[in-house]
Order: sequence, then C-alpha cells, then structure tokens
Amino acid sequence: MDGHGYTQSFDIRMDPRVTTSAAGLEAQFALARKIAAAMNSSDDALRAAQALNAKLAALKGNARAAAVAPSIESLERKLTAIAGGGPGMSSYFGLSGGPSLSGVNVELGMLLIGGEQNGGVEGADVAPTVVQQQAFDELNGELDRLLATWKEIQATEVPALNRQLRQAGVPEVTGK
Repeated sequence: MDGHGYTQSFDIRMDPRVTTSAAGLEAQFALARKIAAAMNSSDDALRAAQALNAKLAALKGNARAAAVAPSIESLERKLTAIAGGGPGMSSYFGLSGGPSLSGVNVELGMLLIGGEQNGGVEGADVAPTVVQQQAFDELNGELDRLLATWKEIQATEVPALNRQLRQAGVPEVTGK
C-alpha cells in the first residue's frame, strides 16, 4: 500500500423488486431480533443444564456419593426433562412429555429461517405474518416457563443436593 486512504461515497437503496414498506421491514427485523435473543437464552440455559448433568453423571462413580444417589438421580431426571431427553439431551420433548429447552430452540430456529414446508421470518423481505407472531409468542411463553423452572432448580435443587454432598464429604456441583 502507498499509505494513502481513498474514499468513495455511495447510496444504499432498496431492491426495486421489494414492495414491502419500511414499517413492514422494521417489523420483520424486530421479530427476527426477538427470536434470536430467545434462542440465545434457551441455548445458554441448555448448555448450563447439560454441564450440570455431566457433573452429576461423574458423581455416580464416587463411592462417597452413593449415599446421595437417589437425590442425584432425581436431579438428573429433572434436568433431562427440562433440557430434552435422549442422547445428547436434544429432543423437543423432555421426559415429562412437555416442551424442552432444546426443542423450543429448534422451533425458534425454524420460525426464524424456515424449513422445507414453511418460510421463516427471514425467508423473504416481507412483514411477519400474524401466524409467525403468534408462533413466537407461544414459543416465548414456553421458554419463559422453562427458564423459570431452570432458575428454580438452580435456586433450590442444586443447593439441597450440595448440602447432602458436603455431608457425604463429596465436592459440590455448580448449576450455573
């Protein structure tokens, strides 16, 4: 480079093929951001639940932890139910048969980008539909309930197990 900077001005214009109003595009962007934020929240909680579940699984080999095995297994079942059951804890429904963090995350992703049979919010330069907004509201409500359950587990179940682990002389686990 010769050490000189160059500038060039340019105009940004809407694609002339797009007929959606600026308000419609703003609504699309706003909903897409809400979906992305919800996906981040569900993913953060899912990763934390999976990490805690891995710590609990590791405790099963600790002879001192055998005394608190029923409490460990109970917490594992709750974590699997909220995170999503099965290998890798990645199915839509948890053991309780209700929605899971991983399932809600997948559904939010489908709402955002779409799939084979439906277009997502970001699938075209159009305002979100009433159905898309309703779907987000429903999924976000499920996510709020799941996150409240996760916070309850962190606030009550993990400390209760840690008290039992301390009494058994076993290192505590963290649920963050």
